[in-house]
Amino acid sequence: MAILFWLLWIFDLLFAIFTLMASNFRSSMNASTTLNTVLIAVLAAVLIGGPVLRFVSKLRLLSLGVVALPVLLLVVWWLVEKIVVKA
Repeated sequence: MAILFWLLWIFDLLFAIFTLMASNFRSSMNASTTLNTVLIAVLAAVLIGGPVLRFVSKLRLLSLGVVALPVLLLVVWWLVEKIVVKA
């Protein structure tokens, strides 16, 4: 479980970096970045909350669930997009 936690946490960190770069790119073309801002806030909460739950509160299973939330969000987002495109 510890390896899965750290793999998901590293994925979340890379995803946050990528989202920050994408928001800067979008804002340079005068696009709205409200969705990116919300996503960055969620990722920041996950990146801070996961280790806090794991090491300070000793809630290992809950911390694993917290760091898995962005992956779950991406899967649900992909499924909704596939369903809407099919319909």
